[in-house]
Amino acid sequence: MIVKDEEEMLPKCLGAVADFVDELIVVDGGSTDDTVERLQQWSARDPRLHAISSPGATIAESNTQPALDLDALLGGLRPVLKGLDGNKVNEVSNAVIELLQGQGGALSQMLSSTSSFTTDLAEGISGAAAIFIAVGTPSRRGDGHADLSYVYAVAEEIGQHLKSDAVVVTKSTVPVGTGDEVERILSEAGLKVKFAVASNPEFLREGAAIGDFKRPDRIVIGTDDEWARSVMTEVYRPLFLNKAPILFTSRRSSELIKYAANAFLAVKITFINEMADLCEKVGADVQDVARGIGMDGRIGPKFLHAGPGYGGSCFPKDTLALLKTAEDYEAPTRIVEAVVKVNDARKRAMGRKVIEALGGMEAARGKKVALLGLTFKPNTDDMRDAPSIAIAQALTDAGVEVAGYDPEGRSEER
Repeated sequence: MIVKDEEEMLPKCLGAVADFVDELIVVDGGSTDDTVERLQQWSARDPRLHAISSPGATIAESNTQPALDLDALLGGLRPVLKGLDGNKVNEVSNAVIELLQGQGGALSQMLSSTSSFTTDLAEGISGAAAIFIAVGTPSRRGDGHADLSYVYAVAEEIGQHLKSDAVVVTKSTVPVGTGDEVERILSEAGLKVKFAVASNPEFLREGAAIGDFKRPDRIVIGTDDEWARSVMTEVYRPLFLNKAPILFTSRRSSELIKYAANAFLAVKITFINEMADLCEKVGADVQDVARGIGMDGRIGPKFLHAGPGYGGSCFPKDTLALLKTAEDYEAPTRIVEAVVKVNDARKRAMGRKVIEALGGMEAARGKKVALLGLTFKPNTDDMRDAPSIAIAQALTDAGVEVAGYDPEGRSEER
């Protein structure tokens, strides 16, 4: 919307759309009155309103959609995403464009023009102020340690092609000390340019990643280098303007924060699951218990929903990696160790509960059971370590015929 007479029209316009939007971003292009101050006051009262002051931003009048000056709004930042698999890169590129088109033509055109995709690392990092390493770190077969081979391979490739000053950022979930090794790899590459290594773990939930990125609980950046700190502050400037808190820590502290956060959430899930077992024995309702303890501000209601156990791509591997790190440093984490064991046992226990409901092992054999919902959580197609896998295996072992369906995981469930 275009507002010519801010003093009279701006309050009316904001009031008119307030009941129809979940979020409203207002960009001030350089007014000389108190518009920015008033916008910030309204933003403090209504969290849906985000006020951004960008003197270089221009809004061109049109009968259709306003055109924004991206260089002024983004400070010249242009994300470049690099991948090894050309087909996958094309798929991601097309998926992003399709997603953005769903947000409206003007927004699609504006945002899709800010990103590019490539399989050429040298091209991707050319002139980059910050280079994010965001590769997988799956559990290593045999010992449960995080497999860092992909992280180190990227670091070596960066060392071969970096031609300008840059901050190399580990976005992947990595054990404590990984940043030190990445720094060693880059140092031994004989680079002629300035570089620093920082940690910046992600806290995005599957199925809600876009919203979590736009409105993060916190942004954690681990570095002791002042230059790296200034670069990362600029990278996250748009989110900081929206009052997203940025926490600067040492690199090792940042690496541990990610694992500690996921382990603590796994503890909450496992705790309420054990309370559910106790509730069944004593005749209590676990949902009432969860609500009762969740109303305590020190505990909170999130992750207090009893179920078949946690799964997915993060909690199982991150709790194992934390255990291995603690073991390596001779600081055992007994609580997390118990959580991993209890969670693994609970998944199979859910299968046994179904068999009991069917009348026992003999009565269950030959019967058909439908599993509705197979992915580890709603709004995702991720089947990794999903509890449904262990439940289906327990039923199959008992001679039960299993039919499964999930609207999101249809391609993965097979």
